[in-house]
Amino acid sequence: MVLFIRLSKLQRCLWGQFYDELARDFAFKYRNLEGQTKDDMITFHTLKSLNDLLQISGQAVAGFDLPQLSDYPTLVLDSLLENNLIRRELEGYDHSVLQDVDDHTDELNEGQRAIYNLVLGAVLNPQRGGNMFFIDGPGGTGKSTLLKHILASVRLSGKIAIAVASSGIAALLLMGGRTAHSTFKIPLKLDEKSVCSIHKQSKLKKLFREASLTIWDEVPMTHRHAFEAVDRALRDTLNNDEARLAGKQWFCRVIFDKSFRSW
Repeated sequence: MVLFIRLSKLQRCLWGQFYDELARDFAFKYRNLEGQTKDDMITFHTLKSLNDLLQISGQAVAGFDLPQLSDYPTLVLDSLLENNLIRRELEGYDHSVLQDVDDHTDELNEGQRAIYNLVLGAVLNPQRGGNMFFIDGPGGTGKSTLLKHILASVRLSGKIAIAVASSGIAALLLMGGRTAHSTFKIPLKLDEKSVCSIHKQSKLKKLFREASLTIWDEVPMTHRHAFEAVDRALRDTLNNDEARLAGKQWFCRVIFDKSFRSW
């Protein structure tokens, strides 16, 4: 049983009083062969473990008068890179290719530039609300080019951008793209109660939690039950039952092809 009580004046005192007990497992784990320990690593992992528990109730260490995870930026990155899925997204792209794309951003037209600025602003300065974007346009109007620039800029900033599409062919056109079914573990047979096969504490859930942007291409090809299943899975991942995907930016792009426009 975990009991949450906000004792603002005692937080730092309680941390000091019970730190040895909280950190005992980590002190043993990070002890070297000579019996010496790395105090910074022990403190960081103790805080991280406490933060994981607080997130169950929608809170975080940052909201308390305690040492902060941000005090250990190098260890934060090292911890993330223990997850091979996160490592792939952070380190798996050729920065020279990303930079080459980013260097040509000034070639975007006025409409593309407006969307680019809007999305990048939401990613780099996240706020609640206004995080869902939708683009429509006929073929040949520069949507793929725009997506390429957005993905490159987000990844160059050191953030994670997930790119998916409703079909394999469309996914190949996205830098680092994969099918939505593969990424979100969407079941092949769908109904209104379908759930995605994403296990709690899995590496995939941690990837979604760290992602700053998701692009989903060719959305009209996907049944609404798939979106509802993904939404439920990500609400659970983010411990968020009220505001949809709070703090995460979702960029949904759609291409209205000839058959769709003929209605």
